[in-house]
Amino acid sequence: MSKQISGRCLNIGNCGIANSTEPVKLRESDNFVCPECGKLLVPNQVSSPPINPVLLGFLGLGVVGAAAVIFGFANVLKPRAPLAPNNFILRLAGSNTLGSKLAPALVETYLRNKGCANVMRKTIEVELIHVTCSLEGKQYLASISFRGSGTAFASLKDGSADIGMASRRAKTAEVASLAGQGNLMSPANEHVVALDGVAIIVNPTNQIPRLSVAQVRSIFAGKIGSFNLVGGPANAVQVYRRDDKSGTFDSFKSLVMDGSPVVSSAKAFEDSLALASAVSADNNAIGFVGHTLVGDARVVPVGVAGNEALLPNRFTIQTEDYPLSRRLYLYLISEAGNREAKKFVSFAISKEGQAVVDRERFIPLEIVRSMTPLPASSSSAYRTATAGAERLSVNFRFNSGSNQLDNRALADLDRVTEYLITTSTKPGKLVLIGFADNVGDPTSNIALSKQRAQSVAKSLKTRGIVPGIITGFGAENPIASNQTLQGQQKNRRVEVWVTR
Repeated sequence: MSKQISGRCLNIGNCGIANSTEPVKLRESDNFVCPECGKLLVPNQVSSPPINPVLLGFLGLGVVGAAAVIFGFANVLKPRAPLAPNNFILRLAGSNTLGSKLAPALVETYLRNKGCANVMRKTIEVELIHVTCSLEGKQYLASISFRGSGTAFASLKDGSADIGMASRRAKTAEVASLAGQGNLMSPANEHVVALDGVAIIVNPTNQIPRLSVAQVRSIFAGKIGSFNLVGGPANAVQVYRRDDKSGTFDSFKSLVMDGSPVVSSAKAFEDSLALASAVSADNNAIGFVGHTLVGDARVVPVGVAGNEALLPNRFTIQTEDYPLSRRLYLYLISEAGNREAKKFVSFAISKEGQAVVDRERFIPLEIVRSMTPLPASSSSAYRTATAGAERLSVNFRFNSGSNQLDNRALADLDRVTEYLITTSTKPGKLVLIGFADNVGDPTSNIALSKQRAQSVAKSLKTRGIVPGIITGFGAENPIASNQTLQGQQKNRRVEVWVTR
């Protein structure tokens, strides 16, 4: 007799078996796919249950008697009726960083705001959460699957998700794969919902003072094998990393590795909290996690060579000055999809949604201002332009290779406008300072940096905001390495200051 195996179908909203959340039991010789929709099953990590003594008793009955007893229990033994697909109010898939705690919290608050009662969260699998509620006599369910940012776009493509969650921006190939269903990069479909930072963590006893991005790259590539080579203790290095499906790993590779592979001896983890716990217990360890998931490990300041090293905190991540800051995205694909999805995304980026972001210890998108120390390398002209001014927690950035504001910047125009109104700040107190990368000659870069500041000023003027000072300082004060395309992109920015 073949051994029995068990799995679950995750094609929620398109398959009755998946909707029921019941396990699928198959023989070991069967194909491991859902018998209803044909999708590959996710294995259950459960052992075979012991044989029930009552069932053993059935074996001693005659065939007719056993049939009668089984028939008598039919109503008890039959699986519960699955929810109809239209009872799935939302289906989110993608990033572990978003899906493990922020997305469920946002969904719960959203449903309560709709008037839902009995809002409950239930963990179905290690990387699958359901949120259920009742509304007007009907039961509704939202599913949140978080198996890595790459699964966001695959799920949008095959229709198993209404919203894709990603802790990195969509890749060119992912955008192309969904081109037939809509423009993934349009302002209507790409939404920054929160900000986060990738923290470099070590054991608490390791008091290494700082690391440059280049040093972090060399350590994780296996080129630096002892911490004493970068100002730390004489401990051999043991690298810890996230798994290949993780958006955090994708972000780390993009922000740090610049095409270099992570050393093969690195220990991989599917969960950031487990990684942080392992690092805090190993004197030789170094790893990376989202900045809210550091646990008991110590965070190392990171900077660009020649500039101050920064810790990931609210202000340095909001401005994206922290070199390993990242954006967390929600993606839609078309107006023709689940209309509830668009309402949910609008809620997530609203004030109420951003309050949930803050409560869950991610960085919200609200604008604040702060007295900010200037980089030691700042020119006298830059010091004069910012003298007595406070900086707003926003940098305007542009789409690659253009002066067109990116999607976060377009939303930030309205946030800056609202900030000025709610704080009664006169528009004339605004100072816009543009910057460029170091590619090309310095004179051209100064001109380009001023053009970027003027581009932001033009967009603000359509909202009735006329800044007082518009200037640019070329490649001064880089916040990322100009040796990489991504670093150059981050350095092309516009800072916003407010004079007193």
